[in-house]
Amino acid sequence: MKAFNYLLSCSLAASFTLLATTSHAQEAKGWDRTVRTADYLEPAIPRPAQEQTAADRLREFETRTGRKPNILILLVDDLGYGDLGAFGGGAMLGAPTPNIDKLATEGLKLTSAYATPVCTPSRAALMTGRIPARSGLTRPLLASDHPTKNPWADEVSAAKLLSDNGYVTGLSGKWHVGEAKGMQPQDVGYDDSMVSCRSSANTRSTWTAGNIRS
Repeated sequence: MKAFNYLLSCSLAASFTLLATTSHAQEAKGWDRTVRTADYLEPAIPRPAQEQTAADRLREFETRTGRKPNILILLVDDLGYGDLGAFGGGAMLGAPTPNIDKLATEGLKLTSAYATPVCTPSRAALMTGRIPARSGLTRPLLASDHPTKNPWADEVSAAKLLSDNGYVTGLSGKWHVGEAKGMQPQDVGYDDSMVSCRSSANTRSTWTAGNIRS
């Protein structure tokens, strides 16, 4: 038994030494491969091959149709990672999701991403490309809240970027990322919107017409 314990302790010591050596070597090479491409975006690992493929397909589409492709972003409240068939749920949970599964099969399926458990920071992340802590939109904004600082004042939204590049942008559904002046859809880059500006039972829908070009 003593011999066994001695061998076990030697093996563990050797393993820890190997792990430490490997860790130092990798750290010396550099773990961080991210690059910041814009001040308003989080650093990301470059994927030149994927970016080139996407650029080629976009170029082919624009040449063939004479226009830019439409972009549709869907955000579903209270949808879990494992609720969809493409991620192990769907029919297994008694609720098939064939259309979304088809999108995952024929498109790009992301398996490693940053997510939040509530809607406001998720919406902010989608609209800015930044983690919610950067904008301060880390929790749902309530009707009783009276923000003293506009979190959108220093943000560049995806809607604004698209509008600046010839797109007509619109928003429909739940907003929930600020109702004060300067924080509504038309203030952050959307051309048109039909949104619910308050959550739960105290709900009102508003239509904001912008520069309708199509």
